[in-house]
Amino acid sequence: MLRLWMGFVFMFGCMFWEVSRHPVTKHSLAKYNWIEKTITAAVITIAYISGQAPPRLMILIVLTN
Repeated sequence: MLRLWMGFVFMFGCMFWEVSRHPVTKHSLAKYNWIEKTITAAVITIAYISGQAPPRLMILIVLTN
């Protein structure tokens, strides 16, 4: 499951890069950046609260989101 999630992170990282290269023409993709960040933060926070994610993962989410 972690490898699958990392694949999503890589895919969205590529999208972030694409938006950053041409923000005016790619502005419509920016909303998907926010959606991905929100989903990731919510899922990791829920997992952390329920004891299924380690503190270091929660710290990583706080620092990157």
